[in-house]
Amino acid sequence: MKKFIMKALALSEEAYNQIEEIKSLEDFNLM
Repeated sequence: MKKFIMKALALSEEAYNQIEEIKSLEDFNLM
């Protein structure tokens, strides 16, 4: 169970980082 939670946290962190990257790219394009 603990392993599953750690894996889920790692995946959500990865997804969050990708979203942040996309957001900053969009901001860059808007300027």
